[in-house]
Amino acid sequence: EDKIIVLASDGVFEFLTNQSVIDICAKFTDPLEACRAVVAESYELWLQYEMRTDDITMICIFIDDVGSPQGSTKDLGVVASVASAASGDGVDDDLISNTARPVRSTMTAEKSR
Repeated sequence: EDKIIVLASDGVFEFLTNQSVIDICAKFTDPLEACRAVVAESYELWLQYEMRTDDITMICIFIDDVGSPQGSTKDLGVVASVASAASGDGVDDDLISNTARPVRSTMTAEKSR
């Protein structure tokens, strides 16, 4: 029943929960735009809490059922895309739900100086 598959580096999940990543992706019909939004949000959070960023790379796959008769093997329509922080795309704050709070919410000693 899942409609979105996300494969991402640990840099994506340092400050975003699994659910918040899916929530962001679900707001898009294009997996590339979903990737860009998640990567941009992750990048912003890294810079908020650290002096550097980790690898922020993501693959997003949208899976749609393609009208198959009930009881038969389903054919799947799959659309996938990849994005990383190097793409430099921004994301609007209204794309992020209230449940998208950072997983880690403390700054390093170096950043707090």
